[in-house]
Amino acid sequence: MKKNIILLVILLSLLISFGCKKDAQTVAMQGIVNSIVGTVTLKRDDLSFRAQVDDLVVAGTTIVTGTKSIAFITFGQNVIKLSENTSFSIEKLESDLNSNTQQANFNLQNGEIFSKSNKKFARGDSFQMRTPTTVAAIRGTEFVVLERDGQSKVSCVSGKVAVANTTLGDNLRFVEVPANQEVQVVSGQPLVVTDISEEDRLRMESIFNDLRNMNFGARDEEPVEEIVETPVFVPEQEKPQVVRKAQPRRKPAPKPVAPAPIPQVEVEEEEKEEVAWTDIDTEEQETDSETLKLDIKRISIESAKVKL
Repeated sequence: MKKNIILLVILLSLLISFGCKKDAQTVAMQGIVNSIVGTVTLKRDDLSFRAQVDDLVVAGTTIVTGTKSIAFITFGQNVIKLSENTSFSIEKLESDLNSNTQQANFNLQNGEIFSKSNKKFARGDSFQMRTPTTVAAIRGTEFVVLERDGQSKVSCVSGKVAVANTTLGDNLRFVEVPANQEVQVVSGQPLVVTDISEEDRLRMESIFNDLRNMNFGARDEEPVEEIVETPVFVPEQEKPQVVRKAQPRRKPAPKPVAPAPIPQVEVEEEEKEEVAWTDIDTEEQETDSETLKLDIKRISIESAKVKL
């Protein structure tokens, strides 16, 4: 009896030790706000605050973008772009170190997301995206999920996506959506896979080109401020050559020529001269008058002589 009790205690200890060890191998993962345009809000634990670059996002976080606003959220080698007027929640985000697998469950209440993964999915990895009408099991590296007015659309750009309509009952029937195809999910209706329209394909390709050029994991090593402020030196041979056109030499503007001085008319002097000429004429007139008088006097004397 005593021996049985000892064995039972040892067995319970092993079970407890094994259970604790298993729990310790499951660790919570976290994402990071990589880039923001416009107004983005984070909601967690009944708190709501304005998102900023380098903010951490964990399970239980809801990310909301405003009008003309977008957000880029990175999870290791995965990046998700949230378009404007989008509400997106992280329900589960953890890694099992024993099996080296990851489990990620997301919920898109409204809006549109673009997801890009640089990590090849391993056996046991779980990546699910839910909407009010849809559950999508992701096996592709590039896909788009749209939720508007109770209708969902899942588009696969590369890889594969398994989609089920949750409004058809508890027994989910998944439909496989290959690359360059999509499925419209309407409440109570079966799923029909169609080709992505050319217009949507070009739009998606442009957005995914931007996501492919993103530097995954760069923010975990270096904050954005240091990246921005670090000067970038361009090698001499790569510097663009600036062609300067020869500018014609401008002739110096001619100096302004002072106008010729206007001769001053000496009115007073001319008046004096006129006065002087007037005096001369008066004197001559007086002289002639005296001469005339003398002549008359002489003639009178001579006439008197003749009479005598």
